[in-house]
Amino acid sequence: KRPSHPAPARFAASRRALLLLILAVVPPMTGGLRGSTEDRWISALAAGVPGPEQLRACVELQAHGTERAVPALARLLADPTLAHAARNALTAIPAPAAGRALREALAAGANPDPIGLIQSLAARRDSAAVTLLTQLAAAPASEPVALAAIDALGEIGGAPARGAQGRHLGS
Repeated sequence: KRPSHPAPARFAASRRALLLLILAVVPPMTGGLRGSTEDRWISALAAGVPGPEQLRACVELQAHGTERAVPALARLLADPTLAHAARNALTAIPAPAAGRALREALAAGANPDPIGLIQSLAARRDSAAVTLLTQLAAAPASEPVALAAIDALGEIGGAPARGAQGRHLGS
């Protein structure tokens, strides 16, 4: 007979804990459940729950958000503590409204991190941002913003963006 060893019982508890963690973290695979989860996070942002809960809502919406989350996230782009998380969520949402929210925040100048907004537009390859980025590239007020805009134009690509980038790199 083999001697009993305490390790299997200890590992069984770890396996149970890991399974519970996975069930808590992995999003539901059905659309109906996903929608209700997204609605919960949107409601948390709208209700003005404490900062850490809003941050978690932004992270969850970054992973699972849809166009329905855009207005709630867009309102946070002017918040100095949550703007970064809201911007990341909007960058990840593949809806035109998310790009529009990022462009509007950049044009309004209310976001504490304009370079971050520019980088998000570049990451989205947002061709609708070319005119705004071209204006920012020509603005001598902030060299780091202008350089970020020029870089974003190159990342967005396409003839209009490359033409604008070339004009600013040549000057």
